[in-house]
Amino acid sequence: MADVKVLDKYSPKGRKVHPVKWPGTGRTVGILMLRCDETLKCEVEAREELAKRGLGLEALINRDLLVREEEIQQVYRMVVDPESKGQKEHRVFKSSDEVRTRLEPWERSYFVTWLLHHMEESKVKMDWPPDAME
Repeated sequence: MADVKVLDKYSPKGRKVHPVKWPGTGRTVGILMLRCDETLKCEVEAREELAKRGLGLEALINRDLLVREEEIQQVYRMVVDPESKGQKEHRVFKSSDEVRTRLEPWERSYFVTWLLHHMEESKVKMDWPPDAME
């Protein structure tokens, strides 16, 4: 028992891959719920991509570009082979550049919307304290 971390008793170690249909087709891909470190990487790399293109974050239009680039970074990390356990080597896209060049905007939006919806559904199913919803 001494070798088991307290966190490991409460937090599952494995990653669940959620099967979803690729938009507009019958083919299935896997979607991973992103972890905190992956979300941070998405935010940082989105900012780096805009900076690399000479765009600052102060202009409102660039903020819209930042949101779209964060979505690209999310899709890169979350779309995986549905038969995998979510390992990096089983990502469908090999880079965020590939997401940017291969996906239509509506496909990117579909995957990100699925992720947000699933996160909300997961929260609804949690056991909340009785006074939390007041």
